Amino acid sequence: MNVFWDLWVIFFTVITLLFIAVLIIYINKNICDVPEGQEMDHEYDGIKEINNPLPSWWVKMFWMTIIFAVIYMLLYPSFSNFKGILNWQSSEKNISSKHDIIESLKHADKTNVWDGYIAEMKLAEQKYDKVLKKILYDDNGKKKNITELVQNLDAIQIGQNLFEQNCSQCHGVNAQGQKSFPNLTDSDWIHGDSLEQITNIIKNGKVNRMPPWQNTFTNTQIKDLVSYVLSLSGRTVNLQSAESGKKLFTACAGCHGISGQGNITLGAPNLTDQNWLYGGSRDDVYHSIALGRKGVMPAWGDILSENKILLIIAYIKHFQYLDIVQKENKLNDKKEKS
Repeated sequence: MNVFWDLWVIFFTVITLLFIAVLIIYINKNICDVPEGQEMDHEYDGIKEINNPLPSWWVKMFWMTIIFAVIYMLLYPSFSNFKGILNWQSSEKNISSKHDIIESLKHADKTNVWDGYIAEMKLAEQKYDKVLKKILYDDNGKKKNITELVQNLDAIQIGQNLFEQNCSQCHGVNAQGQKSFPNLTDSDWIHGDSLEQITNIIKNGKVNRMPPWQNTFTNTQIKDLVSYVLSLSGRTVNLQSAESGKKLFTACAGCHGISGQGNITLGAPNLTDQNWLYGGSRDDVYHSIALGRKGVMPAWGDILSENKILLIIAYIKHFQYLDIVQKENKLNDKKEKS
């Protein structure tokens, strides 16, 4: 904060306190020339006003708040570079980015000196990490595999809690996603759905880019591409337009493949199903081709421990497990009926 804003804040803070103090003194005086407790000339609908003073407890409390404000400003850093008589300052005062937070935590680890909030978080991590290990590891100290965890109710419950706290803002409370944020309950994962692949995405994040093609293709050509892309998933389109779009699709095949089934390595989605991250209407697909798209999954490796990440994955993967169980039950029912 520069000198101008320092003076600006000091001026208005002091002026406000002085104004309130003068106002209290003024309104606490008898300025109507009528003795206290006597009726005044004001009358409305038969009701006469009496010249009563302000309640003494109210006036005293108001003075106490002003005195408290003055004492607080003297003791603590209320004005920019002024640190106060106690010379107190926030332990996170100089932190302005995620990088600063990480460096602060590393320094605290080395020196073993923690501020109040981080110390509480550290104690909580130590306390609950023991609980997580009981769920994630068997009696022999061996980590359970994901197949076991997706059937463990405790693992799913804790994973759900962690998901709702950290992931639901984008992917929804039920992990079913929303426009621009993928549904995590199905098996359509453009970067792969193995334990290692999902762990890597959560820890390190991911950036996906779909380049814009409006400067490469004409408006008509983009519309033809839209028709062809929609036809890949069985949609009813203008066949002549789709045929023209098919010839242009070679520019898209480098990422999405010749048949449009996508590429996990590149994070290019499968265009032959009905899963559309940014919407599957003609307008949505046109927008994706013409203007491109950019999706960002932030990295959580510095925020969530490996145990917490594994429990979140167990919660996500249990949806696939339930889907498999449901399909098997339906198949068994058909066999029994036949």
